Amino acid sequence: MNEKKVYKTVLIAIFVAIVFVVQLIGTTVPISLFGVSLSFVLIPIVIGGILTGPTGGAILGFTFGLVTVIGGVSGLDPFTAALLSLNSATAIWTVLLCIVKATVAGWGSAYIYRLIAKKSQNAGVIIAAVSAPVINTGIFVLGALTVLSDAITACGFVGSGQTLIFFVLFILAGKNFIAELIINIIFSPAIFHVISKVKKGKV
Repeated sequence: MNEKKVYKTVLIAIFVAIVFVVQLIGTTVPISLFGVSLSFVLIPIVIGGILTGPTGGAILGFTFGLVTVIGGVSGLDPFTAALLSLNSATAIWTVLLCIVKATVAGWGSAYIYRLIAKKSQNAGVIIAAVSAPVINTGIFVLGALTVLSDAITACGFVGSGQTLIFFVLFILAGKNFIAELIINIIFSPAIFHVISKVKKGKV
């Protein structure tokens, strides 16, 4: 293994640890503002994917998804826990959705950065920061409205007078998606800019 591969492997391992800790803390001690849950886990996924490539991004996303499943199994995440405990088929779909949405978000944001950064690195970072929550939430909403629709209703999450679509789009995903998007647009480019300056020895 050459020096470049060793560096990349170590970097992925460091970001895996960061993703694991950030998501675990977010699940154990949720941070909310005005009733909106704030999630910071996509920041290290985006930055790690930019620095290590699509494969690295996919590994980081997978880690995020895995910790989400762990949170459900342990009961720390009530929504995931309810779906996992409903029946075996729902549990399998829930695990797959958690893993797939996060993995694709990590891979996709890193791949999009690689394409756009050829023309503009700054634009690549910003669009990667936007694409991660869009992909993550998009796949989640798709799964929630199809393979998990009956399970979400059976678990009693959909309130009286609500439709499943309203619950998923506006209660479950809406506010959290906007918060994730804003957080990523602000912090991911800023942190990447600092890392770039440090690597160039300008800080």
